[in-house]
Amino acid sequence: MQTQIRKAQKEIGFEFVHFHGILDDDMHVYFENEKGQPYLDFSRIDLLLDSLLSIGLKPYIEFSYMPRLLARKPTETFDRSVNISAFRSKENWSALIRGFLAHCLIRYGRAKVRGWRFTTIDINSVIAGFLSMEEYLTLYRTTWQCVKEADPAFLFGGPGGFIFNVTSGNTIRLFLSYAKEHACLPDFIFRGVRELGARRF
Repeated sequence: MQTQIRKAQKEIGFEFVHFHGILDDDMHVYFENEKGQPYLDFSRIDLLLDSLLSIGLKPYIEFSYMPRLLARKPTETFDRSVNISAFRSKENWSALIRGFLAHCLIRYGRAKVRGWRFTTIDINSVIAGFLSMEEYLTLYRTTWQCVKEADPAFLFGGPGGFIFNVTSGNTIRLFLSYAKEHACLPDFIFRGVRELGARRF
């Protein structure tokens, strides 16, 4: 996969790579002790990010999917154990996101990480019935707050998803109304292959 990404980067020259699953259980990031307190291991994430950065790519970090120990409703999605779920503990999810960002700042430096982008799982998870809209909005807001606490200059987007899901019905206006009311407007909205400023809506 690394060889394929390197080849694509050389031939196409794209800038960002957006992917799912950086928090998946097969990345072995999130653990809890006998008291339910989290402890974290970023060794596999380091290997992934080091590889991307070495060929001039900027990470577009999607904080997904939910580690099984932290999932409110553990599931097995796709062809392996992938949990698309709300968190069961806001405190532990926040500790995971804050720990991730603090680690990246130490390892890569603030100037470099400010060039990345961040988001959470997309609105497709609501359309597919994995999360309620309320759960999704809480997950979005909590994650947004952790990212902006780490550095207000970090760019955080949402809601993301297939364009027909993002724009169907009242979805985008409901999302932006919530984000405005709770002072967590996204810096950009991902729609298919284009990005639009949230304040255009």
